[in-house]
Amino acid sequence: MLRSCLALLCAAACFCSLPRPVFAQLGPYNPYAKPMDDTPPVAADGTLHWPVFYRSAKMELKYENLHNLGACLGTNKSVTVPVEKNKLNIDTLPEVSVSGRVVQVGKSSVLLQQADGKIDMIVTHPAGVSRVDVTGDVPAAWLKSGMLVRFLGQVDSHGHGAEPLDAIDVMSAPGDFAPPEVEPGHRQNITAVVKSLHGKTLVVTTLNGSLRKLTFTLTSDAIAHLMTKELGFTSLGDELTAKGHLYTVAGAKPDRCVFASDVIVSKQAMPTAPAEEVQPAAISNL
Repeated sequence: MLRSCLALLCAAACFCSLPRPVFAQLGPYNPYAKPMDDTPPVAADGTLHWPVFYRSAKMELKYENLHNLGACLGTNKSVTVPVEKNKLNIDTLPEVSVSGRVVQVGKSSVLLQQADGKIDMIVTHPAGVSRVDVTGDVPAAWLKSGMLVRFLGQVDSHGHGAEPLDAIDVMSAPGDFAPPEVEPGHRQNITAVVKSLHGKTLVVTTLNGSLRKLTFTLTSDAIAHLMTKELGFTSLGDELTAKGHLYTVAGAKPDRCVFASDVIVSKQAMPTAPAEEVQPAAISNL
């Protein structure tokens, strides 16, 4: 009971010391709450707006928990000043362009090694609005389940390919685009999702129509042409150029992070694997 009374007195003291506009708020005042941000992620001129990034997620969580427990910390500058400094306004950081080879890969970040040996973490916007282009040719054996592909082919009434495939395009999600239905006996452009690839046998699933499961044989030198906008298709050794805001932390590994608005990736001749098969870089290392 004593603890409850003390907590109520503490909360009341904090509330009374707040400026008048706070009385219009819904719920208790939280000096450590994540800031409200109604700014769209992409401005009319194409400039990206980044949400607040916390230098130390551990510190942010610590004081959020203290506030939720009823601790009276809203006026203690020894606490509020470090908490405020923990917030990083990415939009105000200097802009840079970097290029080099990819040495570690993940779905939303990669590590880039420049020609002079510098290591940069490349991070894309959490809202998925960074402009990413991944292009280049890779062996068709690189295809994985779930990839969206397009190719010129023909199937019979059972969905079996009439001839081996030697070229396949790998694309990003089509959005609202509805590809034409696959008709047996007609050579046509087929858009489908990879279901499996075992040896030279490729099985795909179409997006509509009565013929949904199609099976093709690949030639021994079949090539996949990448034309995607997803960082997850990056592989070790790829050439990468990025433009964005640079954040530097002395002593961190890596000590440089580029919050990228634009990323261009050119595939190497023989990539080791798509990004999802490699340990992703951790932004929390900064």
